[in-house]
Amino acid sequence: MELERQNPHWEKDHLYPYERKRFGFEEIKKSSDSGLVTAMYGLRRVGKTVIQKQLINEAIKKGVGRPDIFYFSFDEKTADFWEVVHEYEKQIGKKVSRANYLFFDEIQKVPDWGAKVKTLYDTSSAHIAVSGSNSSLLRKGGESMAGRISEFVVPELSFKEFLYFKGREELYASSLEETVENEFWDFIKKPLPELVINSALDQKAYVETISRKIIFEDLPAVFPIDEPALLSTLFSLICKNPGMMLEYNALASDLGRDRQTISKYLDYLRYGFLVRKVSNYSKNQLTMEKKLKKFYPALACFADASKDKEVETVVAQMLKARYFWNFSNRYEVDFVCLKPLCAYEVKYQESMTKGDMDGLDRFRTRFKEARIKLVTKKKFMGTVPYYRLENFLEDNKLQPTVRIEDLLH
Repeated sequence: MELERQNPHWEKDHLYPYERKRFGFEEIKKSSDSGLVTAMYGLRRVGKTVIQKQLINEAIKKGVGRPDIFYFSFDEKTADFWEVVHEYEKQIGKKVSRANYLFFDEIQKVPDWGAKVKTLYDTSSAHIAVSGSNSSLLRKGGESMAGRISEFVVPELSFKEFLYFKGREELYASSLEETVENEFWDFIKKPLPELVINSALDQKAYVETISRKIIFEDLPAVFPIDEPALLSTLFSLICKNPGMMLEYNALASDLGRDRQTISKYLDYLRYGFLVRKVSNYSKNQLTMEKKLKKFYPALACFADASKDKEVETVVAQMLKARYFWNFSNRYEVDFVCLKPLCAYEVKYQESMTKGDMDGLDRFRTRFKEARIKLVTKKKFMGTVPYYRLENFLEDNKLQPTVRIEDLLH
């Protein structure tokens, strides 16, 4: 199984060359040290594997024996979980125990992975960390380990993290508006660590490679997908029309498929962290489920649309948006966030008119406790420039977080 190739840290003095850490690293490290199974979920290339390698570095630094640390990626090689474990035990000449630190990457490719990891954990008390890029199977597997697992979503870079990885973090609070805005447009295109660190990469080709691998390899490997090309068509449609409101029956008719297939395929794209579904907000959950949904690319770098739509998409990305609001097809608000209830309207334009506030005003009339904010191209009478939205959220303690339970909403 070439275990040595996947574990270069077994060699004396070897440390993985990843100095900059994601902002959530310390919390993940604390979980890993606690002895619970640590699970990391997220889109391909957000840095999950790097975090595992950094955790290996930390274990070595605190004195864990190099042979007692094991890494295996199921992305690189199709293999049986127990065969991998037994091969490692043969390598070290003993059974896995509490002294061992085990790291399994792309674990969703292991059938019934939750039960297997649970058995290994219960029989060995080893420190175990898993990661993967399919929210449905990962979440389902994690449910079987209640009380034994600590779960984390590893998101794309925030704007602050982007500047940190670029070595320009001082710009986050800078008053140099044009410079900050230019950096933000770079962030829109490069919200993933490797794109920031390696300036030689072709951004467009890089993100296209990610989406194609997920659509044509990852998702068909774990779901009953007969037509990967249909997945690609749906994803392309959403990327070209961010925020489009989808009526499943009409779309099914246009594509010559049935409604159930369209619904399932859109779910698969969500499970692969490629698209974001945004529901029409109502205090009545049943009513909300019956209403039409909007879809966005999960990241603005996937969007193939006009600048105003790219900005709308990146605002959805930063807000981790789950809701919009439409009343009688007359009044609309782009995004609604809960706890506290806040509504955001995105207007990528130089100046505002009174009519631009109609949706927000009507929303506040119906939901008197709501806070409202207009996100604009430039600062204008209390509005928030789109490239300052993260600062605004942070200053007002409105910074949204990615919750595990949101993965399958």
